[in-house]
Amino acid sequence: MPHVRVVQKGRSNWVVILFYIGPLLDDSLRRAAGPEPHILATEMANPQESLAELVLRYAKVPGASIVLGAVGPGCQGVLSRMEDPSVGPKVMGLLLCDGVNAPFCEEHPEKAAEGCELCQARSHAIWAWQPFISRAKRAQDPSLYRGRPGDLFKVVLTHTYENYVERIRRGRCASCGGTGQLPIGRIHNVQIGKHVIDNAEMMMNCQVCKGRGHLEPTSSTVAVARALTEWDLPIAATRPAGVAWRAEGGLEVGSYASETIDEKAAAAQASVALPEGLSRFVPLWQVLEARPVEEPGGE
Repeated sequence: MPHVRVVQKGRSNWVVILFYIGPLLDDSLRRAAGPEPHILATEMANPQESLAELVLRYAKVPGASIVLGAVGPGCQGVLSRMEDPSVGPKVMGLLLCDGVNAPFCEEHPEKAAEGCELCQARSHAIWAWQPFISRAKRAQDPSLYRGRPGDLFKVVLTHTYENYVERIRRGRCASCGGTGQLPIGRIHNVQIGKHVIDNAEMMMNCQVCKGRGHLEPTSSTVAVARALTEWDLPIAATRPAGVAWRAEGGLEVGSYASETIDEKAAAAQASVALPEGLSRFVPLWQVLEARPVEEPGGE
């Protein structure tokens, strides 16, 4: 099946499916997860066919339990699957690394204003995740689990403190100034203070820039994590370790220290936070009886 690779063939009924994950992480994922779960991954952030088909086929296996995970843009692929009623009820865990964000309104940065389309879009984007966060808070801590499988649901959510994304000027390109004309050898990008942000995967379509793109402001992942959990999540709590974890029920939030603009911290969400987050699911697949899962036939 295209776009999907088998990271590990496990020995239980657990299936972990990861979005937006490259093969360089496979060894660390196997070490973090242990030998029990099947692990599948795709480098695509939101595949429309092959991974969706794979999820559905595994979800139809009697007794199969699914964990969906992603880094950055891949979290939207996770959300789209959870909104599918044929997939969502089969999923028992989510691993969301620094990718749960929302639109940002420069005019009303602190409190949503009634009638503001951007504020409404931000609220809708945040509350799309709320049922899963609330369900995880109500669920049992797997290490204390004594009930039925339906009482188990785990979410591991990580974030940084990079908030430059909230300071981007909407509709402007730092290279062309909104004219669409570029010096030879230059590309469209956005300048925040002394920093020039050139990240093609964050670029949005821009009519002024002739479709070549510019950035749009978004809410930071820490701002959305605070809104979803109603926790303060102060950066001071991450010192000196560089990360602080907080938990309630089946919800765990990892706060990773960073600067306002921090490429190293962003990259570490894949190389460090993803394996660490995956390791926190080990108690979940230990509490349920490990049974071999029948792999779906055919391609």
